Amino acid sequence: MLHNLYDALNRGEMPASLDLFNTPAGYILAYGATVPADATAGYAPGCLFIHIDGTGYNTVLYCNVGSVTDCDFNVVTVAS
Repeated sequence: MLHNLYDALNRGEMPASLDLFNTPAGYILAYGATVPADATAGYAPGCLFIHIDGTGYNTVLYCNVGSVTDCDFNVVTVAS
């Protein structure tokens, strides 16, 4: 996996969605066109999800405020 990630980064090519950096507490970074549904397992508390199909700056970054067995991704708001 690490070798494939290195090659993808080196070529500047990444798949359409990916869960990155799996830790004992779960994934800590992910991205994709669809935000994980509530209660999905595998994402660490505090995991950041980059919504690459977001329509604006206020729907691009999400944070898991749930648990590794019961995620709850909420949008991170940017103060203006």
